[in-house]
Amino acid sequence: MAEPIIHIAHLTGGYGDQPILQGVSLEIPAGRFVGLVGPSGAGKTSLLKAMLGALPHVRGEVEVLGSRVTPGHPPIGIGYVPQAETVDWTFPVTVEQVVLMGRIRAMGRLPWASKADKQAVEETLARLGIGGLSQRHIRDLSGGQQQRVFLARALIGQPQVLLLDEPTASVDVKTRDDILHLLVDLNQQGVTIVMSTHELNAVAAHLPWVACINGGVIAQGAPVDVFTPAILSRTFGAPMRVLRDEQTGGILIAEGHDHGPFGDRLAPTQAAD
Repeated sequence: MAEPIIHIAHLTGGYGDQPILQGVSLEIPAGRFVGLVGPSGAGKTSLLKAMLGALPHVRGEVEVLGSRVTPGHPPIGIGYVPQAETVDWTFPVTVEQVVLMGRIRAMGRLPWASKADKQAVEETLARLGIGGLSQRHIRDLSGGQQQRVFLARALIGQPQVLLLDEPTASVDVKTRDDILHLLVDLNQQGVTIVMSTHELNAVAAHLPWVACINGGVIAQGAPVDVFTPAILSRTFGAPMRVLRDEQTGGILIAEGHDHGPFGDRLAPTQAAD
């Protein structure tokens, strides 16, 4: 196994007196694509923020790219894509201006973007399939385009590690799959990726490694090993049924014990619960 690019040991942290995360230990090797899954309020975003140095109250060890991460000191070499719902889309800013925010360290002291900076923006946007939008206002873009703009802001700094908080939330199915395929391509180019998500079926189809989070790490491993009724029910605090498509062998996950619309094409997994 590759050396861990992210090392977390005995992490306890949150935003006030009551910790959200307790006793979290997690190691992520370089080059891995990891999905953090769990219910709302489980600590997925807080775990990402601990890696960024943005979780205010932390005890334990957090190391990224070999350096200790402490609150208020973001590590170099990380790109971050926040939840879309946390962004003020009415703010008067163009696509180019948003993406340039990710290049500030490379721009030096000049108060304006150079020709090379603007060229880097265009190349990054083109790489993400939204070339030619640099002068558009972010509020005039579709949800999928907006997500790609913030992904461009993260990528223009050429990060070794990319952290994404619910990058496929509030987009249609096609856009979701496009974003996931794009992330797979980036991962194959050597970028280590950690993303939080609530979309279990999309994770099972695209991601090779998952960590189930609910205040701590419930389980981690390949989806075929981790997505069992027992582990998911423990993670989400509700009965979960794990089914297998008899034609493709793929995992399909449903709440409760109802097969729903899948009919006779599905059979329960043999994982013991």
